[in-house]
Amino acid sequence: MKLHKNNSFLSLVVGSLLLPLCVNAVQIDPADYECTFNVRFSGYKGVSTLTDFPALIRLSVALNEFDYSKCAGGANLRFADADGNLIPHEIDTWDPSGTSLVWVKVPLLTRSAVIKVYYGYRGSGTPPAVTASDVWSNGYVGVWHMGAASGYIQTDSTANGLDLSCPYYDYEEVTSYSGVAIGVDGRIGKAVAFNRNEQHYGVFSRSDSQNQFVGLGAFTIEAWSCYDDSASTDTRETPIVSRSSNNGDFYKLYKATSSGANSGKHAFFFKIDGKTSQNWISVNNASAVDFSRWYYSVRCWDGATGNSRGYDNDELFFEGTSDGDKGTLPTGSGYFMVGNSGINRWGTSAFPGTIDEVRFSNVSRSGDWVQASYDTVRDVGFAVPEQPNDWTKYSHKFSISFNPSDGSAVLSGFPVLVKIAEYDANAGTGIQGFDYDDVLKGNGGDLQFADANGNMLPCEIETWNPEGESLVWVKVPNLTAGTKITAYYGWLFAPGHDSVGVWDKNYLGVWHMNAAEGGLNQYDSTAFGKNVTCPSAYSDSVMSGVDGKVGKAARFGLRSDNLGGFSVSDADDHFGGLEEITIEAWTCKHSNVGVPTDVNGTIVQEGRFTRAWAYLYSMYEQKDVGKTGFYIYSEANTSGKWTAAPSPAPSLDAWHYQVRRWNGTLGMFAKTQDDATTTESAASPDRLNTTQGTLTIGNQHTGSSTTVAPFRGDIDEVRISKVARSDAWINATYDTIANNATFTTYGAARANVKGLSIFVR
Repeated sequence: MKLHKNNSFLSLVVGSLLLPLCVNAVQIDPADYECTFNVRFSGYKGVSTLTDFPALIRLSVALNEFDYSKCAGGANLRFADADGNLIPHEIDTWDPSGTSLVWVKVPLLTRSAVIKVYYGYRGSGTPPAVTASDVWSNGYVGVWHMGAASGYIQTDSTANGLDLSCPYYDYEEVTSYSGVAIGVDGRIGKAVAFNRNEQHYGVFSRSDSQNQFVGLGAFTIEAWSCYDDSASTDTRETPIVSRSSNNGDFYKLYKATSSGANSGKHAFFFKIDGKTSQNWISVNNASAVDFSRWYYSVRCWDGATGNSRGYDNDELFFEGTSDGDKGTLPTGSGYFMVGNSGINRWGTSAFPGTIDEVRFSNVSRSGDWVQASYDTVRDVGFAVPEQPNDWTKYSHKFSISFNPSDGSAVLSGFPVLVKIAEYDANAGTGIQGFDYDDVLKGNGGDLQFADANGNMLPCEIETWNPEGESLVWVKVPNLTAGTKITAYYGWLFAPGHDSVGVWDKNYLGVWHMNAAEGGLNQYDSTAFGKNVTCPSAYSDSVMSGVDGKVGKAARFGLRSDNLGGFSVSDADDHFGGLEEITIEAWTCKHSNVGVPTDVNGTIVQEGRFTRAWAYLYSMYEQKDVGKTGFYIYSEANTSGKWTAAPSPAPSLDAWHYQVRRWNGTLGMFAKTQDDATTTESAASPDRLNTTQGTLTIGNQHTGSSTTVAPFRGDIDEVRISKVARSDAWINATYDTIANNATFTTYGAARANVKGLSIFVR
């Protein structure tokens, strides 16, 4: 075994500057291991970098050619960061015949973060030691996977050792054991079922005589839960997690009673030291739970700021900051409990279902942390195993060539839209010879693209539809007339996609607006992760999952008071202070809506809603005339307002490509309509102002405000760039979407002979 120490002066200095890099960290020597591969966290949707985040890694022969025989039951498995430093892991579930689940502490989690997996140890002695509890640092007080296979102890995975037990009470021949069942199927591995055979007894708990779960200035409580169908008529308040004493509950996460406005919703309250009343994390905007469905419930509180938040799955349904919520939790003897309201025969409010992955932290987790904790469990694409690529291992391929209207221009790093479907001889559509069955990984995971030199190209699958048409964005290094790329597929162990790499560094945000029906989040496909959200209080203002120009889109302007839309805070002026900008969106107005006469309809806007009101810029539909306008607010005050008067109003019941660009250095405005014509207007050289405001899509304001201007129609494919895109770029963007059949030529799919020679299906 070879151990290397980073103990030079240079390492010490760098380590002090780039936390959490550990001085004297043990480094993995790749020569000590027979097998290795990378894991990339391309499924992370957050903006911030998360430090020491516990990510779930799935190991399976079916997913990443993992060879269980070389792991010594997991004893030879090790993980390292991108620099080769050993990082902690905890094996949750080890299943050589299926999928194994491992929690790994990722030092710095971003969308481009990569860690390394090593196994098949062949060095001298034993592999470097790891401590499983080290995974759970950074504020975790207790973490219970609820996966005990025998006995009635649920082990705490942190170093605190706060195990939960199911106490035994003999009362009229009824034991608390009779109300629980361990080792049932959970959200991750195994879990605990409560209220078995309608026995309301049974709880997992521990005495909190040392006040580890109270007396805190902040907390985050997390749990996965699933209600049985039989609970549909249960009228009890059934707790998931609580901390109680003889004087009542200190805090409790539970399902509210079946009566009243909060019927069937996840409720939460907590007490603050010195106050007699309970502090509530509101449930007014939460949704009633469905039965036989897993929910990730999170409640966060920061006593220093008075901020409280409530999440169900990835939906932030409540956030509020109040002086009345400042303080600390009180202290006092009592019990921390999971799955019931009491530890003995009086505990007769057992949770009617299954509970898994319970966590308690002494910090208030960020929204990005909560989202990542949800996605690492829910989304198998959150952490993507990557094998070294080999084009000869793919069983099939087809060629793609392009014919942009401006064939003399060379567009570097251009995102083309590739449409994939099986061939329909009657319609003459689709790719001849293509068969979805030849794509082996779920959701097109083994579909990859190469340029003429065999270099792998970044790609993002927007829609994968084996019953119809799939939509894939591919970054072409140099697009010009006759450019050709090749699509490969049919290798079970293909590396993961570099989806964020599709969008060059000049894209500040790309929103496909393809959230599923009921979705309140539209995700940014760039590395910046500027996801836009519709507040749950205004969920009826938008309709996600409608048919769009490319896949799905969102519909706006559905509330009678005109409120609602999607937005993201721009406190860091990510979208402001620019010398150039290009704003793009596809819009569709329906004839039953028509041209508005009351307010303009905002398509994309950056605005400030505090201090003095100001637009930074706004691309909008003009009331009365229906034409698309553009307005900017610059350092030299209002630089101009482009009214779109030279072109006709967009026709109803049709999709139109709306583009506005501005070059502050040259002092030029530009207007581009879906006919791809361009006009320029001179202006004084300038730059956009800063607002520390909010970027909105589909309205001027998404919340409670009198400044409303909803776009009454559908919006799709919204993009913002920090450069003024060229005419050739804009025209190619229009053509790859609107004229894909002539812009793109698809060759017939055929066997990749070298691939077939080594591929066994």
